[in-house]
Amino acid sequence: MATLARLIVKLITDVSEFEAGMKNAAKKLDKIGSQMSQVGDKLTAGVTLPIIAAGTAAVKFASDLAETRNKTTVVFGSMSDDVMKFANSSNTALGMSENAALSYASTYGSILKNMGLTEEQTAEMSKALTTLTADYASFHNLAPEEAFEKIKAGLVGSSEPLISLGKDLRVASVQAYAMANGIGSANGKLTQSELALARYGTLIAQSGDEMGDFARTSDGLANSTRILGATIEDTLASFGEVAIPTVTTFLQALIPILDFFNNLPQPIKVGIVNMLLFAAAMGPILSIGGRVVSLGGQLMTFFGAKGGFASLSALLTTKLLPALTKLPGLLGTVGAGMGAISLPVLALIAAIALLVVTIVLFGKQAWETVQTIGKLFGLLPELIRQRTVPWMKNVGYEIVKGIWQGISGGWSSFVNWVSQIVHNLVENVRNALGVHSRSQVFFDIGKNLDLGLEEGIAAQAHKPVNAMLNVATGTTQAPSAAPAGTGGGRSISIGPITINGDLSESAKESLKVEMLDLFNGVLEEALA
Repeated sequence: MATLARLIVKLITDVSEFEAGMKNAAKKLDKIGSQMSQVGDKLTAGVTLPIIAAGTAAVKFASDLAETRNKTTVVFGSMSDDVMKFANSSNTALGMSENAALSYASTYGSILKNMGLTEEQTAEMSKALTTLTADYASFHNLAPEEAFEKIKAGLVGSSEPLISLGKDLRVASVQAYAMANGIGSANGKLTQSELALARYGTLIAQSGDEMGDFARTSDGLANSTRILGATIEDTLASFGEVAIPTVTTFLQALIPILDFFNNLPQPIKVGIVNMLLFAAAMGPILSIGGRVVSLGGQLMTFFGAKGGFASLSALLTTKLLPALTKLPGLLGTVGAGMGAISLPVLALIAAIALLVVTIVLFGKQAWETVQTIGKLFGLLPELIRQRTVPWMKNVGYEIVKGIWQGISGGWSSFVNWVSQIVHNLVENVRNALGVHSRSQVFFDIGKNLDLGLEEGIAAQAHKPVNAMLNVATGTTQAPSAAPAGTGGGRSISIGPITINGDLSESAKESLKVEMLDLFNGVLEEALA
């Protein structure tokens, strides 16, 4: 029993420890979740939203630039490349973004083109007028858009805007310039193209003070600010050009979905509107209802045994006369309280009325609307699949294509890198072994083998010769007793030669010399 009791106590203790551990883990998870939420909120506010804003602006700038480039191409025709090249550096040269410079130039060009000037004349004059716009804005401290509007007005014959800047493009001034510079006929009548040349020339002639002012003061605060703003816009537009294909694909997939909702039957549209009204009314009802409930609690406290109403009764019964002297103030307080009560109540009544009206309107076509909405939600997944799957396939294809292009572009560099490593390794091995067109190492090995063989043979050649000589001269062993009848001599056979009897010392020496000569001759032939 004691063992069982200890076991039960241990189990209870373990469960308690387990529960405590779970609570501790839950607290830690809650803390981690709270910290993650805070980090996420900060990233959303500090990173996500700015990136979305910048991306939206970038796409807008890029879209505007694409439209303006198209306008430039149409207006200037064969001279459009020259005008676009002029606008490429407009951010630093004119304090204008590329889009602004092309927009001003294209508008000037359209006016001059319609007045009968050639493409070459139109392009050169439009570039000059765009540059003059920047100079006017800098010299007269105007916004570039304002300077542009004034110059454009003078170009089409409205002289009043430029008079405020001291420029006279009225008819008499323009005709005087034309006569002085040989523009038009002798009778003073000007064609549209001649009139355009005369107005342009008059403006240029009167703009000596302004011309070049932006370049002269580009390092000042005002023009530096213009340059910075134009550079930021051009930078965002360059990034937006990269994002435009994806955004365009998304919008093209979204349009049919919106068309689907736009073509819904009228009862479904009415039902959707009623549902939205119902959802919109729920928020104010819950909010105002909660305040009314809180106000009810406060009223209960006020009318309780120890509340404000009991205090007011005691005050009226014990100090009636002093209270009567303060009756106006008391009435004002009661009126304010009634007003505080009536406003939430009235708002609640209005919200409930709106809800009731919504339900009534919704109820007229409730069943039909519910059925149709059910069908709509049944068709919606298939519609989304039909519209998004091709888009997602296209996006996936572009991703894979980009990865493959990256690998293909870097493959040659990778192969060259590996080839260079292998080449260097081979060169290091060859240098270490002395391997060239003819391996010096192996040449030395072969040479040493020949020399070693020659020296070995030469060093050991005397041993077989001496052995042969010893045999021939009988110095290796004691002479055996001569057989009977041989005269005590002996015979020696060397090949086909047989020598009988004892040899004298001179004969031995002579035989030794001859054999040495013979062996050396054979050895020389073998080594030759």
